[in-house]
Amino acid sequence: MAWDRIGLFTFVRLSRPPALVKQRTVVRSRPGANGATVQRVGIYGQPFKVESFVDAASFIEAEQLAAAYAEAVGGDAVSVIYGNLNYDTLGHRYFILDAEPLEIDRLVTALGGTTYGATAFLRAEWELLPVRAF
Repeated sequence: MAWDRIGLFTFVRLSRPPALVKQRTVVRSRPGANGATVQRVGIYGQPFKVESFVDAASFIEAEQLAAAYAEAVGGDAVSVIYGNLNYDTLGHRYFILDAEPLEIDRLVTALGGTTYGATAFLRAEWELLPVRAF
């Protein structure tokens, strides 16, 4: 099974595919004038949020993972893998702007997952900024 990743962190799943760097536009209109015009304002990425879910060997390990996520904020741009596609191959990397744990809890029964014998899980929200990787 392929796992999703943000940098060095592996997840059972991410909630959505990563956003891409793309052409941005602004629609402009003037009062009293018919129609509108579209102006290109540049090619850049915008921050977006994504949730991650991962299992952990213990509750303590899940808390340690949450602390490691916080340490990754503000570092160099990282690779993101979603659905077995490494977004480096599309020319994109991602700055981690924020990483907050949403839920840390115990697992009653674990089937599959990244950790054999997992007894806890961590659900977190990430804020990422896509940039061109050259």
